[in-house]
Parts: sequence; C-alpha cells; structure tokens
Amino acid sequence: MAVYVQYGKVGKPILYSTLPTASADLNGVIGQVGDNVYQCDGTQWVALALPANLQDKSVTITENGTTEITADSGYDGMSKATIITNVTTPTEEKTVDLDMASGNQVVTPTSGKVLSKVTVTKPSTMLAENIKKDVNIGGVVGTYEGVILPTYEGLLRFASTPTISLSNNTLTITAVTNATSYAIYSNNTLLTTITTTSVDLSTLITTSGTYTIYVIAKGTGYADSEKSNEVSYEVSSGGGYKLTFSEGTKLDGQLLSSGLEVKVNGNVVTSPYTLQNGDVITATINSNIFQINGTLYYSDETLTLSNQDINIVTANEPSMGITMTINYTETSASGYNVSCSSYADKADTSVQTYYSNDNGQTWTEFDSAGGLGEQVSQVKFRITFPGGLPAPANPTISSTTLGMNFTVTLVKAGVDETSNNYILTKNVTDVVYSE
Repeated sequence: MAVYVQYGKVGKPILYSTLPTASADLNGVIGQVGDNVYQCDGTQWVALALPANLQDKSVTITENGTTEITADSGYDGMSKATIITNVTTPTEEKTVDLDMASGNQVVTPTSGKVLSKVTVTKPSTMLAENIKKDVNIGGVVGTYEGVILPTYEGLLRFASTPTISLSNNTLTITAVTNATSYAIYSNNTLLTTITTTSVDLSTLITTSGTYTIYVIAKGTGYADSEKSNEVSYEVSSGGGYKLTFSEGTKLDGQLLSSGLEVKVNGNVVTSPYTLQNGDVITATINSNIFQINGTLYYSDETLTLSNQDINIVTANEPSMGITMTINYTETSASGYNVSCSSYADKADTSVQTYYSNDNGQTWTEFDSAGGLGEQVSQVKFRITFPGGLPAPANPTISSTTLGMNFTVTLVKAGVDETSNNYILTKNVTDVVYSE
C-alpha cells in the first residue's frame, strides 16, 4: 500500500496540487493535477489521455419528426444508442369511381394518414354484353359480337329501306346507314344516281307529264336495297317561256364585269332556261345595276311575273351590289283543283278556317272535306280564333303535296294567322284539318 501511495504505480494516481520536479526516483510514477494525469519518465512528466466516460442509452420514438439524441450530463459521449420506434399513424378507407379516361388511376391518402383500404366502384355498364367479345377490361371479358347483317350472294344487306318525300320540286331521301349513293327511278327507268339525300326534280325532268318516283340505296359491299315508297311528280306543260341573262356592255363596247349569278329554285342555271310555273329566280351582282325586260332596278327588289319571257341584263351604273327575286307563275285556262280530304271535329267551334285563291285578297270559310278551288293557280290558308279561354287544341292545316304544315297555338287574346301562298303546279287533293 505504501508503494501505491508513494509512487502511484499501483491503483489510482497520486494527487498533486502541482507536479514535483521529475527525477530518476520518480520514474514510472503517475500523478494527477486536477483533471489531468501525467507519468514521469525520469526526466519529465508526460501527459496521459484518460479513457472516455461513455453512456449506453436507449430512446423510445413515439411520434413522427426529427429527434436529437445526446449523452446525459456526466458522460463524455455514448458508446451505444438503442432506438425503439413506437409511432402510431392514423389510417383511412377510401371509395372512388373508376376513372381511367386519362390513364392509370392513382389513389392517394389524406395528408398525415395511410390507406387501410381502397374500394374502386365498378360502373353499372361494365358488363360482358357491353364489351366486344374476348376483350378483357378489368377482369370483365366481353361477349358482344355486334349486329350481324344478313347476306345475299356474299354481299351484306342494308338494315333499312330508304323512304322519300316530295315538297314542291325537292325530293328528300331518308339516309340509309352505310349507303354511299341513291339511284332515282322515274316510271321504272333510272333517272340519275346521287350521293346526297336531296335533289331538285325540276332539273332532271322537264317534259310535261306525271311521273312515279322511287329510290334504291347502294353501297360498296352491299346488295341493293329494296325500293323505297313511291311518290307522284307532275310537270305541267307550261308555255315554253324563256329566261335569258347576260352581262351588259360599256360605252366602249366592252362587257361589264358585275359578277352576275342567276339561280332558279336555289340552283345555278345557264342561259337560256325554260321557265316553269312556280319558279323562283334569284339574280345577284356585285356592282352595276339590273335591267329586267327593259326596266332599270337600282336596289334589291322582289317581282312577280307571269306568262312571259324574262330577260336580265346588267347596266353600266355604279352600285354596291343588288339582289333581285322574281316569282314566276304561269296561269292557264285549265288551272288546278284543290280539295280537302279530311276535316277533324273541332275541340272549340269558335275556331274558323279559310282558304284563298288570290293570295289573301278574298277569303272563303270551309269546315268540312270538299273542294277548295277549281281551275286555280294558287292557294293560301287562314285560321282565326276570336279569343277567350281556348280549348286544349292546336289547329293544323297540312298537305304533303304542298309541303305544308300550318299550325297555330290558341291564346286567350285571340288568333288570326295565315299560311304561305302556294303556287300550284299540280292538283292538290290531300289538304287535311286536324287538331
């Protein structure tokens, strides 16, 4: 024990307030001054490093975030840190509709939560019968094979037959799916084939007479359709009057450049053109003025001309452009007959119906089936109601031949309305009053 105390060579070092002078007698002695430890080598005191005082520490983490771990007071550091994680994160369930229009559907949790369950709702239309056969969409394998059309000698058949209607001169065809053209027959003879669904028959048939018209649909890879319903088309004999038109000349004899364009019933025509009863002529120019049958016209006007040749020439005077409309009629001693084929009972007997054969200058009442004019060139209709609480009715005068469906709505204040004026080109026997 004396050696331990004197020399500091065994056990703890000798505590000094200040180190003694190094000497051979103190060689190997360990001394301590304050927190510093030294060893004498016989000539000097050499500082020694003390071993670090390290802590073995355990920490439990209970929430998300950053946790700083340090040694407790009295320790130089840590020899080991044990981290025990015990963090509880809120969970949620979500239900979403299937929506893959823009690609994969991604479902994300609300901030601070995790998904415990996701339900993707299956659309009610996601059925095998709605999906092409053998196509797999989300595990549903399709069984739909489409409509298989019957065939004829290796060709497909159209699913429907065309139907046609006639309004004045315009033949209209109800389109057939997959048809690329329509063959138009007149009196069982092919008249023309068109790729549209309407045509002006007056441009195809000019000889007077009565014609039975029907249509057959055609298409690549398809057998011809059954023929459509038939309509009757009449062309009056007419007086053979001509429409002629041309650019006028300048003082120097040069032709004017007015941009003249002439249409009949909406179709561009060339000069000369044989006029028919009921033709509507539209002439337009970008500059200059019109001279029609010798009369100058300086602005837009509408004329009614009958039983005469019509000559249209541009005249050399400035304008900003003019449009002339000419309603052409041909009257004859024979004329045409108009009759009502059906007249329904009236819900309100104060409703009155009239017809006129002079464009509304005089009116004749009618309230039953029967004649509405003989040997006449035109017809117009009128419906009146004096007022009061009306019956629940919509009085209508219609005619397929005229292309007319004239309907009025009864109101408490009363009604007095007229239809268009129709220029006749044939007998009209299908006027109907209904409610």
